[in-house]
Amino acid sequence: MNDLAHGDLLARYRKVAAEASQKEQLVRVVAAKGPRAIQLASETAAKAVRRRKVLESQLEQLGITER
Repeated sequence: MNDLAHGDLLARYRKVAAEASQKEQLVRVVAAKGPRAIQLASETAAKAVRRRKVLESQLEQLGITER
């Protein structure tokens, strides 16, 4: 991969990491709305975390660390 692709992958990782953090905060916000809302928010947050971990592992394979 070239530097441009590495930069793109790193940018995607940062975006997905921010999204995962936002989704995790959403779980706390909907806590007062009931168990179904908590479940849906938790599932959404888990998907975002999985996407972050996939991109994180791809970056690690390339030897790129998040600064």
